[in-house]
Amino acid sequence: MVSTVRSRRSRLARTLHEMLALILLFAAVAAAQPIFDAVEQDRGSLVKAALAADSSALNSIGPGEQTPLMNAVLMGKVHAVKALLEAGADTGIGEKDGYTPCHGAGFQGRADIMRQLIAHGLNPCAAASLGAPNHQTLRRYWQWCHRGVSLHARC
Repeated sequence: MVSTVRSRRSRLARTLHEMLALILLFAAVAAAQPIFDAVEQDRGSLVKAALAADSSALNSIGPGEQTPLMNAVLMGKVHAVKALLEAGADTGIGEKDGYTPCHGAGFQGRADIMRQLIAHGLNPCAAASLGAPNHQTLRRYWQWCHRGVSLHARC
């Protein structure tokens, strides 16, 4: 009987711990939400305002386990990408599967965003080593979406 009570208390403690962890996770995502709302609207002025209110949101991890920059790249939000890059967003932070903004732009054929990433100093070949895809994969993505974007580095 005593062991049954201890077992129930242990399970209850674990459940409470897990619930607290989820609450903290949701609180962190909710706190980072204004930057993601600004990205979704693709308005540079809103992105800048969200960052002025909370500069720690620049490279925060939010919905989809993505940074604001990765989120903007994948959604094709050109103005948000520009504002985030100007604010100093880290182009090397990958999402949950290791794909970086460079991979996202290449895979989705977002040549305009790839040009912005390169203009802000991103080396597409070096970015391949930061995430899950290898150089061969990145070359394939790049060939698929080339569309007049010049590569400054050779993979």
